[in-house]
Amino acid sequence: MELFEQMQREGTIPNRFTLVLVLTACASLQVLEEGRCIHAKNIQRGCECEILTASLTCMSNMGA
Repeated sequence: MELFEQMQREGTIPNRFTLVLVLTACASLQVLEEGRCIHAKNIQRGCECEILTASLTCMSNMGA
């Protein structure tokens, strides 16, 4: 998660693989608010289907 946050600060746009892994990490770490924020950014960017699926899985795993 720290590396992802550093990438964001540096302006790096994550690819779909990175986003899926980060959302999976959010679910594993039970960090709901961070998962929601990442999910919202995905929607704003017009994310792809597998990323939305990972977002929804993340949210459901955390009881959102």
